[in-house]
Amino acid sequence: QGHIWINYWTAASVIVNPANGKSSSTFLEKYHTESALSNVSHRIYTDKAGFYWICSPSGISIHNPASSHIQKSFLTTTIKTYEGSEPFITSILEEKPGKTWAATNAGLFVMNRETGQQEFVGGMYLTKSYLRALLLNTDSVLWAGGEYEIALVEPYSKKLIKKIKVPGVVQSIAWAGSGEVLVATWRNGIVRFSKKGELLQHFLPEKENANSLASA
Repeated sequence: QGHIWINYWTAASVIVNPANGKSSSTFLEKYHTESALSNVSHRIYTDKAGFYWICSPSGISIHNPASSHIQKSFLTTTIKTYEGSEPFITSILEEKPGKTWAATNAGLFVMNRETGQQEFVGGMYLTKSYLRALLLNTDSVLWAGGEYEIALVEPYSKKLIKKIKVPGVVQSIAWAGSGEVLVATWRNGIVRFSKKGELLQHFLPEKENANSLASA
């Protein structure tokens, strides 16, 4: 608790203790059957019970910090990616106890942890079904970020509300103040949206730009 996780797309994750500045990349290494599935983590999610959901190319490792026990969860699906490969989970979100949304490189899944049931919702009509990030906003609308697009989904009916364009590949989606949403992109800055999906501002990485991250 209180540590910073640094995740790389293909390299081992690093955990940093800000109190002493020390870092470690051994926590997710495979030592025994209770070890995590992979030392490469695409996303860390903490659920309402305080468990860590560690998303990796091999599946999900659910870590209970109180007991150090790790439960493993896998996608059991015949769905393939648009390239014909097996899908893997890139991001995860708990809507309520027992109901979990999973973004994958093949589209969106909803999972019932208690029954083990998994349902493929689809690519949400995005140009590519490769999803990388999830957010549930205050209006109970699910944001699913893909490549240059975000799908806004009604969780109960699992229907697409609308698609919004993003000037970059979506890497993460987070809440900002006043109910606004910040979307981090791959090498093209950060985009600020209203909770309805209206583009408000694009912060660019160039220092000389008035909307740059340096001047924000």
